[in-house]
Amino acid sequence: MHRAFLVKESLMSSVLNLTVSAVKTPQIMGFQGWRINWQMSNFIPITADEALKAQHEAGYHSLGYGFYGFDCQEVEPGLYVATWMCARSAD
Repeated sequence: MHRAFLVKESLMSSVLNLTVSAVKTPQIMGFQGWRINWQMSNFIPITADEALKAQHEAGYHSLGYGFYGFDCQEVEPGLYVATWMCARSAD
């Protein structure tokens, strides 16, 4: 399942894309769950605070869903891609 969110202009007017996908995690110790993978691209480096704000504005507050594995890489000159994860459920 892939779902794209429109990011509010108050976040960053230069955000190119924010993509969210839910994936089933492998079974670990008898538990199989879901996580949400996030990917944001921009012309300037993306900070963890900006990614966290985008996640919150999409309705997945880090206090319930978490915020894991943030990384931002320059994938080509002048194009940055940030990735991170959160839980699909706040339970």
